[in-house]
Amino acid sequence: MNKKIGIIGASLGENSFGVGKSYLSMIAHFGDPVIIMPNDELINVDLLVLPGGADINPLVYGETPGFHTSNSDVHKQHFYDKKLKMYVDNKTPIFGICLGMQMINTFFGGKLVQHIGSHPQSSSRGEKAHKVMPCDSAGRVIKGEKFEVNSHHHQAVTLDTLSEELIPLYLAGDTEKDRAIGIIEALRHKSLPIVGVQWHYEEWFDQFATEIIYGLLESKDSVLA
Repeated sequence: MNKKIGIIGASLGENSFGVGKSYLSMIAHFGDPVIIMPNDELINVDLLVLPGGADINPLVYGETPGFHTSNSDVHKQHFYDKKLKMYVDNKTPIFGICLGMQMINTFFGGKLVQHIGSHPQSSSRGEKAHKVMPCDSAGRVIKGEKFEVNSHHHQAVTLDTLSEELIPLYLAGDTEKDRAIGIIEALRHKSLPIVGVQWHYEEWFDQFATEIIYGLLESKDSVLA
């Protein structure tokens, strides 16, 4: 039986609701997509994907909206406010992408840098933008594989805004500014099967995130070891 992978549905236009094709294609590599509707309660899935999207409401992490912070996606914000806790309490494996990673951090008490300015961005969805560098739990760069990722975000989780319940895995490393800010590009929970990446994996199938998703689907130990 194929794995069931839940993903939050949202408005895709004036007359459409659901999930973009890139996310559906990504999920199809690992199992069958289950689109979570606004009124759904806890659904028994093998993995929950928190997708990218508009900025999360900064009031949830105790800050005033910055001048560059835009409106939230009402359906994703509703899921964050009313549904995400059920999945965390259920110990459902969770994989966050971009906004999804930021949701993980703020859910566990972290904050966000609301605008990072000149961070490298991809001109197209699948284009490389910068390298990411492996780090230890204190955010120190360590030996390991460095690889390039795409980038489409203006807000960020940093070492200074990271939840105490989470551990950084990769940092942005191309520019001195990024290294000084300590922009986190991948993180995981210390004990729960929850991992997030800041880049858009649905457009860029890197080996690191692919192995993480397989690990989340198969066993918590393979992710948390």
